[in-house]
Amino acid sequence: MRLWLLVGLLSSAAWGNPKPADFNYSQALITPSGSAQYQLSLPLNVYQHSQRSDIGDLRVFNAAGELVPYALRTPPALAPTQHSVSLPFFPQTELQNTAGSSTQIQRNSDGSLVQITQQALQKNIVSFLVDASKIKAPLSSITFAWQNPEYSGTVVIEASDDLQRWHELQRGNVLSLQYQDQQLAQQTLTLPKSKAKYLRLSWPDGAPQLHSVQVGLLNGQVAAQHEWQSVGISKSKQDALLFNTLTATPVDQMRITLPEVNTVVRAQLYSRPRSDAAWQSRWQGVLYRLVRNKAELNNTPAMFSPNSHTQWKLQLDTQGGGLGSGQAKIEMGWIPSTLLFVARGNPPFTLAYGNKAISSAAQSEADLLIDPATPIGAASAASAASAMANATPPSESDPAQQKKWLLWGALILAVGVLALMARSLIRQLKPPAP
Repeated sequence: MRLWLLVGLLSSAAWGNPKPADFNYSQALITPSGSAQYQLSLPLNVYQHSQRSDIGDLRVFNAAGELVPYALRTPPALAPTQHSVSLPFFPQTELQNTAGSSTQIQRNSDGSLVQITQQALQKNIVSFLVDASKIKAPLSSITFAWQNPEYSGTVVIEASDDLQRWHELQRGNVLSLQYQDQQLAQQTLTLPKSKAKYLRLSWPDGAPQLHSVQVGLLNGQVAAQHEWQSVGISKSKQDALLFNTLTATPVDQMRITLPEVNTVVRAQLYSRPRSDAAWQSRWQGVLYRLVRNKAELNNTPAMFSPNSHTQWKLQLDTQGGGLGSGQAKIEMGWIPSTLLFVARGNPPFTLAYGNKAISSAAQSEADLLIDPATPIGAASAASAASAMANATPPSESDPAQQKKWLLWGALILAVGVLALMARSLIRQLKPPAP
């Protein structure tokens, strides 16, 4: 028992104190001076070259090649919750601040809108003015409802705090229509984190009969930005597409773009961790790519709970012709984990990764004395071009490394056998007790 315990301890000690050369890749970290702790989002290179699903084969070194303590903050399994608020809106038949405009706007002392008076030169509505003056939280999304049986078009969303100076927040396509026995709807657009007292909605393709406007507010949280990476189709069939994602990537969205315009197809997305595992359903819905009023309308990304499965299948309903000709474009989306480390020793610091034989050494944020309420230094990774593969990284598949530990194991086993033989011989030679 002691013999095997010794063998285990020696084997685990092999990677107990790794060096930068023990990893396949290393990348310089840029750290502004003056902070004892730093954080950065894991760069794409880490996800491309990590060999473990838990990103355990990662370490941070200082200029002397010494390990420094680090922690990994993974994104939440669920998106930040939000609640919606309905806002009052006012139609406009002419744009404010244009030549000859007769628009008059009445406001209360708190800035809220009371009335908009116009001498309408035309009957068509060109925009809507939305009153968000009572909203103090950042806006995260906007949702429209209209009375039209069907509608599709582009909306331009502008923001202002004084009704004089406007800047564009977002523009996108919205729709609600029936197409080939499929009900297509996209009535919500995401907004960049921003606060604004007023919004102006312009409709270049003609305004709908707007019924309500709601904005989504994050509950004290900020939605993290997604990273996106194209994936290659490994196998294409008439009714299914098979593809692989990166090993350690917590994918929670898929952007799927159809190859031909005016195509609608019902689809279901599956994933599994390995070839002998059962497929698990992740999403189902309708994919579309349509042209309306000279604007192209595409389905929104498929969304699901984050997982690090590497094998994926997009199952297609071929009753309506499937994808048509050409190949679909698929992009995977994920929220990168945050690397936090202590700036022990002198810079420059190095991020090393890529060795399946090395397990995680991440500590908790509490162990690193990191207070979530206290800002810490912002580090950044050097450009992707500076992530260079090490020439001879040892790994569990390295024949020389395997031979080395095989010889060590044989030697230790031989010593153990000799020790047992000596012990048995001593017992035999020991005289019997009187």
